[in-house]
Order: sequence, then structure tokens, then C-alpha cells
Amino acid sequence: MHVAQMNVRGTGLVGLYMVATESYVLVGREVPESWDKTIEEVFKVPIIRITVAGTSLLGTFVATNGVEIIVPSIIFEREEDVLKEAGIKYTKIKTDLTCLGNNVVASEKGSLINPDFEDSAVEEIGKAFPGEVKKFKISENPTVGSFVVHNGKFGLITPDVSNENAKIVEMHLGIQLTSGTVEMGVSQVRSGLVANKNGYIIGNHSGGPELVNADRALGYSE
Repeated sequence: MHVAQMNVRGTGLVGLYMVATESYVLVGREVPESWDKTIEEVFKVPIIRITVAGTSLLGTFVATNGVEIIVPSIIFEREEDVLKEAGIKYTKIKTDLTCLGNNVVASEKGSLINPDFEDSAVEEIGKAFPGEVKKFKISENPTVGSFVVHNGKFGLITPDVSNENAKIVEMHLGIQLTSGTVEMGVSQVRSGLVANKNGYIIGNHSGGPELVNADRALGYSE
């Protein structure tokens, strides 16, 4: 099984509650445990239940390149203990833009970040993630992490992006992108879709055409 539809507390914005890497998936404590089996079957990696800054909105606060993660410095010590006990390597970023998941999109090749990041934060992100760190906007939106979801090779990007913009994202991250939406027209695709190389979970309000498009965008169908 490489795909599942689900919701959390009645919302299909599942990307707000999970962060998937190639070694583990971080899952917010508000996500019902009844979903654990499905999550593990899709991503084929262990689940780590955690909060960040006391909230289950992990996709908002945590960014990943598929291997490493970065977290905001507002993370609680007890939450860091969970990461340490699980053997997860992470980097704390001190910045006013604490919603790192919304403001960073990264791959093993490079990172695109909100232009408003402080120079010190840019330097720290560059230490955490390999490759060039580039300040960038997607269709004039600085919250670049909200508009792209990828699995290291293929990905989905907002349909509002220009062809020129999309090509820059593809080249910088080294991924092949397809435009589309989730959750019946939501262009902030990261909010309703979580992926790694093994599979993806998409919000349960996403329509048939969106499911077909996501499957193709992530490399599972022609």
C-alpha cells in the first residue's frame, strides 16, 4: 500500500500533523492511534509521537530534506528528549520565522527559504541541510514550504506557480514537479499531503482527480 486518505479531528489537512522522512515519521499526539497501522504501512518507517512547542502541528514547525530535520528554538526540552531518545538528528534554528515547515522546502540537493529569514538563520539552515540555500518566493509567496511536497525525486507544486518559477524549484531541489491541488482546491499542497519515497497520505476531502494527479506527481503512475 503506497497511499491512504485520512483526516485528523475532522480536517483533511494531514500535512499539518505529520512530517515524513526516509527513516521515521513524526506524528502529532492529536492524531488518533487508530491510524498508526495505516501510517506505518504507507511510509514503511517507525512512528515517533511528539509535539513541538506544545502543539501537534508538526508540519508547520518542522522542516525536512527527507533525511535531517530542523526545528525552531521554541521547542520544549521534553520534546527534544523525545528526539534524542529516538536517535533523531536535528538542528535548532533561532529565528522569528518559527514555522519552519511553512517557510522552508528542502531536498538533499538544496533548500529554498523565505526571503525574510535572518542571516544567522540562513547560515544555520545551510549547516543542517546540504547544498545551496536560496531565498525564494513561489508566485510572490514567501512561505515556500507551504506550496511544495516531494519525495526526493518527484513532487507536487501549487498550480498558481509560473512555469519559470517551477523550473527554478525543480532545478534547485533536483526533483520533477507536477502542479495540482489537494482537499478540493487547496493550493497550499503541503497542508494536505505528506510523502516519503515509500508512499503518501493525503487528506480525505481530496477529490478523485486530485488523487490521480497526486499519484502521477509522486511517480506512482504514468
